[in-house]
Amino acid sequence: MQRVVDDSFRLLQDEEKDFIDRLSIFIGVFTADDAAEVLGDSIGSMLDNLSMLKDNSLVQIQRKEGRTHYKLLDTVREYINRLPRNEEVLANR
Repeated sequence: MQRVVDDSFRLLQDEEKDFIDRLSIFIGVFTADDAAEVLGDSIGSMLDNLSMLKDNSLVQIQRKEGRTHYKLLDTVREYINRLPRNEEVLANR
């Protein structure tokens, strides 16, 4: 499984890697609105990035009570948490 996540992560552009790294602060499910507010991104940008992660099988989508919820896969979060961090990323956590 580690190799699959590694291969998927390698295919991401640098800004997509940055996005998924910032998104890894969420444990469990979250909405696009929640993520946009916490991360300071526009809702349009958030939806585009979440769609990209879904297309790359890095997030799960759940529909509850008419709302869309997202969940970063646990294996992806663990992978991201093992990556070396620069000080800017750590300061924003």
